[in-house]
Amino acid sequence: MGNNEIVIQTNGLSKTFDTVHAVRNLDLEVRSGSRFGFLGPNGAGKTTTVRILSGLLKQTSGNATVVGYDVSTQREEIKAVTGLLPESPGLYSKLSAVEFLEFIGALNGRNGTALNRRIDIMLEMLGLEGRQNDLLESYSSGMKQKVLVASTLLSEPKLVFLDEPTSRLDPAASALVKDLILVLASETDTSFFICSH
Repeated sequence: MGNNEIVIQTNGLSKTFDTVHAVRNLDLEVRSGSRFGFLGPNGAGKTTTVRILSGLLKQTSGNATVVGYDVSTQREEIKAVTGLLPESPGLYSKLSAVEFLEFIGALNGRNGTALNRRIDIMLEMLGLEGRQNDLLESYSSGMKQKVLVASTLLSEPKLVFLDEPTSRLDPAASALVKDLILVLASETDTSFFICSH
């Protein structure tokens, strides 16, 4: 995708839960290759917006396209070309980083030599190549977050949603993850949609 292509476009996007307006008339445009910060206080609708844009939740009204796909009718296509790191992801702590990433790859229909090469590249890029066979339970919170970022990028998505990627980290680990996102954005063609407060 070229840098002028639109990867996210919303027009009047809204989501209501009973009488609560979680998202109201959101209009935005995100271009390919960008790092887009989506800021707001807790309860502002950031996570709801990400869930709609990533194909996990249907909007109440309005429309949106993500990497050219309609969020109303092409949710599976959106899931195939995007990555999502939710605010509170789960890790299987009794697996090593390699085992966890192989598991995530298998869930996404990837396996074999190509997957193993991609895992090696991701772990090296993230500075985990010496610890790839250690159980995740032995990792620091920053290292675990790196593995989660790797799992999000494993399928080489065109767009990645990061929902509060540093919310549960100490300041040093938070700075590490922020730096990592900047490096990944500069070294890949992936666009990043980052929620924060």
